[in-house]
Amino acid sequence: MSLVSWEQKAASSMWKAGADKIGAKAERVALERLPFSAENVKALQEKAAKDQLPSVVAKMGNDTLLLSSPDLVTKSRLGRSELPAIAEGSEISVDGALAQVLHTDDGFSEIDASAVTVAVLDTGMDTGHEAFKDRVVSPFNAIDGSSDVTDRVGHGTFVSGIVGGAKEGVAPSVKLMPVKVTDDSGNMNPRFVAKGIYHAVDNGAKVINMSLGGPAPKKLTAEGAAELAEFEKAVKYAQDKNVVLVSVSGNDGAKNLPYFPSDFAGILDVGAVERNGDSVRRPMYSNYGDRLDLVAPGKAQAAVPGGGMREESGTSVSAPHVAGAAALVFAKHPDWNAEQVSEHLKRAVNDIGAPGKDPSFGFGELNLFKAAYGHDLPAVPNAAPQKGLGAWLREKTGLG
Repeated sequence: MSLVSWEQKAASSMWKAGADKIGAKAERVALERLPFSAENVKALQEKAAKDQLPSVVAKMGNDTLLLSSPDLVTKSRLGRSELPAIAEGSEISVDGALAQVLHTDDGFSEIDASAVTVAVLDTGMDTGHEAFKDRVVSPFNAIDGSSDVTDRVGHGTFVSGIVGGAKEGVAPSVKLMPVKVTDDSGNMNPRFVAKGIYHAVDNGAKVINMSLGGPAPKKLTAEGAAELAEFEKAVKYAQDKNVVLVSVSGNDGAKNLPYFPSDFAGILDVGAVERNGDSVRRPMYSNYGDRLDLVAPGKAQAAVPGGGMREESGTSVSAPHVAGAAALVFAKHPDWNAEQVSEHLKRAVNDIGAPGKDPSFGFGELNLFKAAYGHDLPAVPNAAPQKGLGAWLREKTGLG
């Protein structure tokens, strides 16, 4: 094993205000060394693309090095870390000697998540899209009970692309289960969402993403109360079957707004975060408050029906980043249960905003390097219990 250290210059940083340099090191780095040549550089790049770890190919004197470690942080389209990222063209120190970085990869796309299924409860999916080739399983239309999940809105296809699109996805080898729970205008009923949860769980999903919802009604009819009670039973069923549930905080820009479905206990409540260089902020649209668990990117490019990709923003973009991360964690730790995965994700964050859990960012910003490779992450403190929508429902209706 070798010691690798690196740094980047920074006139100012959100992590260390006014620091001239930000440094990092990795102490458990596997090292392979070959004589320097174009052929050996290519060979080590090909090896790096299969090691399921962050990797660096570098030139040191007359040698080519392959460095691989879960502790390396490389420049990544998906991974955001509080540590500086190793980039092509930069210099690193390997056991005290300088090396020139020729190639990096973050390893995320190499993790074999093909044994993990993520159900996307949404507007459907373009199952013929090239982004999902040969990975669509058990499609289901909760409205009519068929397998027709034609996506006439485009939202579900886009969300599925963030979870597991071949090029853009967080977990591009994962199995995807499209579950259509809205009508063709995108309107949703909690009863159909509940039906979709039962289908997902009974057909092998380990993660359920719900990039949908809305504020809880101020006045609840008996029918509405029955629908929410039915949904709550479905959530409990998924939890009992060891399934991770992920949903959105919502796009109302409101604090502590009772929200369906993310306010139900046991559902990871995900808000959005935006970055511009070193600056980071909560987008004005992203709901926030005491129930928020963590935040993830609120803007991304992903698949659209008919082929190709487009860019969208909102908390509907954020939740599938976390669902994809959950799939990677299950792939790396198949013996973990849903609670372990959920708690791990709350720890696998960049602690932005006020120290610890705060209303704007929850426990922090999803850090895929920590999620996929993290060890010895800080414990999640016991937070004061918050009144979720399920408790609100029982209080208002006497149900449960």
